[in-house]
Amino acid sequence: MSSKHSAIITPDTKTTLRKLSFPDSAREVLNKIEQLCIAQNAHRTQSSQHIKQMELAMEMISEFIFRENTNKSFKKKLHSVQTLSKIQELQLLEMLCEYMSASHENSTSQVVKNAVYMFLFPHSHAHRSRLLVKLVSMAISTSNYQVLISTGILVQQVGCTTKFSTDIAEGLVSDYFILLPHAVTKLAELPLHAPLFTANLLTSLSEMYNKSNINPNLLSIVTEWLSKHPDLCYTALVTNLQSSLPSGAIPMPASTPFVGLFKWCILAPFYIGQSAGVAQR
Repeated sequence: MSSKHSAIITPDTKTTLRKLSFPDSAREVLNKIEQLCIAQNAHRTQSSQHIKQMELAMEMISEFIFRENTNKSFKKKLHSVQTLSKIQELQLLEMLCEYMSASHENSTSQVVKNAVYMFLFPHSHAHRSRLLVKLVSMAISTSNYQVLISTGILVQQVGCTTKFSTDIAEGLVSDYFILLPHAVTKLAELPLHAPLFTANLLTSLSEMYNKSNINPNLLSIVTEWLSKHPDLCYTALVTNLQSSLPSGAIPMPASTPFVGLFKWCILAPFYIGQSAGVAQR
C-alpha cells in the first residue's frame, strides 16, 4: 500500500480536528473519509495499516460528525448516545445533503460517495437511524435524489426487512403520512428519480404493515406507484448493484415486495367485509 494511503489519517489528526469548531470539524472528517474510500477503491487488498486506518476513521466519524458521547472502548461505542444540539443536528443534515448532492465527474466518484455513506450509517450503529430518517426526509422534501439513491443501496446491502431498514420506513411513514400528510405528493415522483430506493422502501412497507393498520394515504401512494410503475416489483432484481459498490464489496441478494403485497391482496377482502359491517351498524 502506498505511503500516500497510509498518511491519510494519523492519531495526530484527532488533535488537529479538536481545534476546529462544529460543523467545520465534521466537514474535514468527511473529506478524510472520502480520501480513504478513494484509496480503498484503488486497493483490493487489506493490510494491517489499512485496517488501522479504517478503525481511526470510524472513531473520527463517531466523535466529530455524530458527536457521540463515549469515553469507553471503541467496541462499546456501538451503544453510544449522540450529543448534537438541535442546531448542530440541522447543520449536519444540511452538510450531508450538500456533500451527497455535489456534482460527480465520473462513475468512480459516485462509488466513493456510496462508500462514504455506508461508512457513516453502518447497520451496526442502529442508533444513527434516527438521524438517517431525518436525512432521508429532508432529501425527499428538497428533491435531493443522490441521498435517496445511496440510501436505496445501503438498505439493500443491509436487508429490506431488517430493523435498520424498517426503522427508516416507519420514520418516513410518520413524517409523510401522519405528521405531514399534505406533503405526500412528493413521494409520487420517487420512482422516476430513485427507483431502487422506492422499490426497497416498498418492500419494507409491505412487510411491516397488514391491511388492518395501513395508513390510507400510504395505501394510496403505494397503489399509485404500482399503477404507474409496476416494474418497481422487480427493480431490485435487475439493478446492477456491483457497479455502485466499492472494490471488493459483495452485493447482497435483492428482496422484492411480492410476498408482502400478496399478503395485502389476500387479506383485503376480510378487512373490507369487516369495514362494511361496521359501517352498516
